[in-house]
Amino acid sequence: MTRRGWVSHVAAAALPFATGRALVWLGTELGAFVAQGGVVPHTQPSDFFHWDALRYQSIWTGGYTNLEKAAFFPLYPYLVRWVGQVTGDQVAALLIPNVAFALALVIFHAEVQSHTDGRRANLATWALAIWPWSVFFSYPYTEALFLLLVVGSFRLMAVGRWALAGLVAALAAATRFPGVLMVAAFGAEAAQFGRIWGRRKVTGPVLAAVLTPLGLVAFALLLWRAIGDPLGFWHGQQLWVYYHRSPLFPIGEVVLMFEQQNPFKTESLGLPVLLMFVAGAVWTLRNLPWRYGVFTAVTVLLFAYQGWHLGEYHSVPRYLLADFACFFAFGAFLARYDKLQVPWFAISASLLVVEAALYGANHFIG
Repeated sequence: MTRRGWVSHVAAAALPFATGRALVWLGTELGAFVAQGGVVPHTQPSDFFHWDALRYQSIWTGGYTNLEKAAFFPLYPYLVRWVGQVTGDQVAALLIPNVAFALALVIFHAEVQSHTDGRRANLATWALAIWPWSVFFSYPYTEALFLLLVVGSFRLMAVGRWALAGLVAALAAATRFPGVLMVAAFGAEAAQFGRIWGRRKVTGPVLAAVLTPLGLVAFALLLWRAIGDPLGFWHGQQLWVYYHRSPLFPIGEVVLMFEQQNPFKTESLGLPVLLMFVAGAVWTLRNLPWRYGVFTAVTVLLFAYQGWHLGEYHSVPRYLLADFACFFAFGAFLARYDKLQVPWFAISASLLVVEAALYGANHFIG
């Protein structure tokens, strides 16, 4: 792609990024202001450090010392530790996700436009930038870094940079466990290449697939040295399981939201959002190259199971942020139904502020 082409993608992503991040900041500060009794009408780093952010903070300050920490992957907290030597830890913890999301949004726009057109690419970029759970792209969480690495790996696939695509995917696998599922995307690409051009063309995708698990292997070795359990990333997950819930609890949570007339019952939104992404995955399988469809379908199934296994659906919408190709589908849907664009973006932006306010008030949203 030419330099002029990338400038156009930067320009297309700039306003959605700025708008979405401003809404996140506004909502977070509003929530913190209300929660603290209206006595702190200014930004403090602590307003952005709740829940998993504190767990990552414990890793970049103290490393891996027990099985509970092993459920959280290392690339983000170790990157914070490195950048924090220059900027300070809390600044680095907020700077990294916001910069990563800005870069991811530019690459995302390029990806969408390469498969659709400028109008659909713009709509998809706006949909991602002000999606309610895009709040996590500005907090000390792994979602923004993971999105950048996954989207970047897909872009490298598109231009045939297989070794680099595999190495970037390996970094994704060191950021969050679903990164290792990039093997499925490379496998799908190899299958499609082999079907069209024969076996000689599958070498690149196979190489990338072989490189991808190296990030997980590196984490296993780190845990082996730190706590003596190379599978700690798997065993640690069991410590976060919420037992004694009905297998149908995701449906029950939706029913309870209506019975209690409580729109702030955030777990109730997990199943409806999952169903939206299931529809997006179906569209992806039907309309995009195999690498997108296979990766999206496999990860949507994983996230649906993960929420059910852990016994909580608060976090499922956050997990689903990795399925960026579903926003291709949302952009195509909005391009087809013009009259729904204003309601969609108005509702999405409003929910984005609400989610940020709940988080700023230290209310668990995922």
